[in-house]
Amino acid sequence: MISKALPLMVIICQSMAFSMPAVDRRDVVLLAPSLFFNRFGLPFSGNSRSSSVLKGCNDDNPCTEGFVTVDRGDQQFKLYYRLYNSDSPLDPMVLLHGGPSLPSQYLYPIIPLLQSKRPLLFFDQLGCGKSDQPRNTKFYSIDQSVEDIKTVLSSVFLNYSSIHVLGHSFGGVLAYEFQQGSSQTDEPSRIRSLILSNAPTSMKVANDAYEDLERKNPMTFVQKYVCQVDAPPELQSAFQSAGKVWSGMDVVLQYVPQPPKDENFPPTLVVGGAHDFALPSTEGWKEVLPFATYEVLEDTSHYPFYERKDAYGDLIESFLQKVEGNG
Repeated sequence: MISKALPLMVIICQSMAFSMPAVDRRDVVLLAPSLFFNRFGLPFSGNSRSSSVLKGCNDDNPCTEGFVTVDRGDQQFKLYYRLYNSDSPLDPMVLLHGGPSLPSQYLYPIIPLLQSKRPLLFFDQLGCGKSDQPRNTKFYSIDQSVEDIKTVLSSVFLNYSSIHVLGHSFGGVLAYEFQQGSSQTDEPSRIRSLILSNAPTSMKVANDAYEDLERKNPMTFVQKYVCQVDAPPELQSAFQSAGKVWSGMDVVLQYVPQPPKDENFPPTLVVGGAHDFALPSTEGWKEVLPFATYEVLEDTSHYPFYERKDAYGDLIESFLQKVEGNG
């Protein structure tokens, strides 16, 4: 734990200059910094929603949005989703956000980076964004989040036969565990490929690397190891609607991935940032998934799709094309 009090400072990307009271700084930037806005009394969106189905999210990127019901025992909650390129015949991709509890809009800038224009599905996990935010922590866990992925996919795509899965940061943990869960069923896996972007394996390794880098680079840590460019509006918006109940590193502190249970594991791409504080933990996938493809993007940190847009898009697109036999 980082116990020292931190005086007023500028943090979280160069354009997001806010004065901060004393806090445990890990809660702000580790994985996806979901506590940033909530901890400091900045605006929070609550559960405000648009109508259940709206088409034409904007003129440049028409989409469909709505809500899917998920179960927690005898209770039900609503998860918000947004789907782009719904008419495309290509295999869809679901993109899983980090956090826990940093909602999905910060991943929207990935959309124009992918040339194939396949269906792209985003959703806010329980507890953040436009999804319901129950206060009881019993409704939150990695396993329950994985079940939510299954429910969202079957509700939005109905009888889908094949899907690509991209998880960023903590979303990569969910992507991996989603595949692990799929391998336990008698049905053939419908996951065509897996992309783990800036995803940690050991939370302890990530924390140790964080503390070491922060201690050695107190003035430049965030700008060098978290986000090297001005934060786009989507990231700022995500901070404003981040969850408060199940968020920060501590709620997933014990997570360590187990080796694959299925010998027919789908093609997997692991992406790291050369300056990402989480890179030592991301490299742990080499032991868990020795058959995966590994790429480290130079001049990037934890948000490579902001920092080197074309390189990130080309990397993801070329991997998908190869998986689909077009590359």
